[in-house]
Amino acid sequence: MGLETSTSLIDSGLDGLKTDIKGDRDTYREYCGTAIVEDVRRNVRGAKKTEIHEEIVNLVLPSINDSKDQELQLVERLLTEAG
Repeated sequence: MGLETSTSLIDSGLDGLKTDIKGDRDTYREYCGTAIVEDVRRNVRGAKKTEIHEEIVNLVLPSINDSKDQELQLVERLLTEAG
């Protein structure tokens, strides 16, 4: 969902959004065939601009995206992008 779609939904009464992040760029590329995580993060930034409630979920897959380093990078990036 892009920011344009979000704006239409907000105008129609949307007041909350849940976003699932399943890993970093390498995880998306290996398991999803693309680096679409940047699209997901763009939507996180867009939701922040709209000031609607946003819930972010990180799906942890053992031995795929569960390293402490990946978790720390995700948290740091989300704090920067979503506050």
